[in-house]
Amino acid sequence: MLLIVVGALALGPLLLGQVRLGEQELANLTGLGRFLGGLLLAGGVAFLWRRVVAPLERPTRGVAVTLAIFGVLALITMRFSYMASFVNYDYTNEYMVYAHGAPATKSIILEQLEELSMRLHGDLSIKVAYDSDVSWPYTWYLRDYPNKVYFGDNASQTLNDSPVVIVGRKNWENVDPFLANNYVKHDYTFLWWPMEEYRQFSWNALFGYGQLEDQPRRGLGNPNVRQALWDIFWHRDYAKYGEVFGGTYTAGQWPVRHDLRLYIREDVLADMWDHGVGAVSAAGLTDPYEANALALAPVLAVNEVGLAGTTEGTLSSPRNVAAGPDGLIYVADTGNHRIQVYDADGQFVRGWGSFGAEAGQFNEPWGLAVDETYVYVADTWNARIQKFTLAGEFVGAYGVSGSPAADDPTGGLGLFFGPRDIVLIGDDQLLVTDTGNHRLQLLDREGNFLSQVGGFGNQPGQFNEPVGLAVAPDGSIYVADTWNGRIQRFAPDLTVLGEWAVDAWFGQSINNKPYLAVDGDGRVYVTDPEGYRVIIFSAAGAYLNRFGQFGTDTASLGLPNGLAIDNAGNLWLADAGNHRVLKFAPIFGVSVAPEEVLPEQAVDDLVGSATADEPLPTDAAPTEAGPTD
Repeated sequence: MLLIVVGALALGPLLLGQVRLGEQELANLTGLGRFLGGLLLAGGVAFLWRRVVAPLERPTRGVAVTLAIFGVLALITMRFSYMASFVNYDYTNEYMVYAHGAPATKSIILEQLEELSMRLHGDLSIKVAYDSDVSWPYTWYLRDYPNKVYFGDNASQTLNDSPVVIVGRKNWENVDPFLANNYVKHDYTFLWWPMEEYRQFSWNALFGYGQLEDQPRRGLGNPNVRQALWDIFWHRDYAKYGEVFGGTYTAGQWPVRHDLRLYIREDVLADMWDHGVGAVSAAGLTDPYEANALALAPVLAVNEVGLAGTTEGTLSSPRNVAAGPDGLIYVADTGNHRIQVYDADGQFVRGWGSFGAEAGQFNEPWGLAVDETYVYVADTWNARIQKFTLAGEFVGAYGVSGSPAADDPTGGLGLFFGPRDIVLIGDDQLLVTDTGNHRLQLLDREGNFLSQVGGFGNQPGQFNEPVGLAVAPDGSIYVADTWNGRIQRFAPDLTVLGEWAVDAWFGQSINNKPYLAVDGDGRVYVTDPEGYRVIIFSAAGAYLNRFGQFGTDTASLGLPNGLAIDNAGNLWLADAGNHRVLKFAPIFGVSVAPEEVLPEQAVDDLVGSATADEPLPTDAAPTEAGPTD
């Protein structure tokens, strides 16, 4: 056995191309030294063999040789068994195991999941969703989690109900638009295979034939190839193989692998750190809108008592409000399926509509717009836009319920799925948020559909649940892209100008629908319904101020949705939770009339004068509690 070992030590450097006569590099001298030393040692062992073993009878020598060979094989087997069981058991460089889970499958992902569940609930009751691409092995690994949710390949907004979502690479593009805004994500390798280049084995590959003349032979005739194969066999080391054949074969860049993406919702991520295991309460995320709060009180409340009513002038869950050019205030009295009109003092003027699907009836109107002659209403769950005279006489209805088919050459113009808002834009046109179809639809005021903008996604110009619309003095258009957590800004021709993130709107209930308004100086007012507040930004998206808190009194908010600014600069706010419409005096004073279109340079100057660090110019300080009308 010793002779076999020392013979291998002597011949190894020669077979692996480590002996090159005439070269002075350190590696070559080391190989030459190993070769000569191995020959000397082999000669000594051969001498002992002739002195000790050769005199033995032939059968005895045969037994000795056989035992020596099997002894060497036994030692090699023990070595490789130890490496496979205790060193490389989870790593793909161990080719004695075929497809198997990578270390992250258990030691990272499951440990994080268990830690988070214990800190949130004290047990394994956390809700975790996973798709078809990771069903093996997670159907088994999640067996002790009673609230696991398998969603296959059918991603939807309901994924946001799960604090943890595990998704294979196949479904990343499907899932990411739903989760990108509210989740932190990390990619891990969870499944990998040994190198599969044996599938390309051929005689040409074995001997290095069939290659271009200017390329080095890559078969067994190349000592570098022999060295690479030896390193893989003996050390499970693919570095030399990568040098010879090209490619990276480290654990982090293994070419034959399958990755997953672990999503953890931001509002629970803080519970992962700095706390011992147990059901404890971790500090939440910092509110970026905590500073610059305004203490405002309304100067008027429509339906001040705050109780739902059905009689004239009372309200039930009003979702939106519009200020007409005639000085009247038009309210979408959503819970009563009607439109009600009030004067500037909050006195009831007229109303029309009832529940139903006939002409002039409504099923939860959520949006409305008013020009000099007509009222346009987003009749949400009748999936249409209705047009009325200012007196409430029915003129026409535009659109039907539906979603565009992929092969529809018209793009599904005129099909609506829950339209939520409508605004007037130039050239006698209307722009509507087709919320459930994740797009905007453009039509003229006679009901002729012209074009659409958007589609589902989180790229610029795409949407995920667009709701509120507002038009700025310079004609640019703002869109509340709700489930993407951002406001997008468009030019009058509906090309994308930019966007900014809104750290709000986290809940995805039917009520948490944000709306927008823009004042004469270009400031953007944004409702945060389930945050019970209004957030104010500059035209460029810099945070300025906020106001509002939860409550049932007139100085508080129960569920703010739509809002509008009238010609005098007053802010009107529909508080659906308290069944009221509130009127606030101009918060920053009246410097520019809302209908006046500012020159582009003037808008830029205004944007530059209000930043997050310096929200209010000294000559435009907001009125505090109890401003006068």
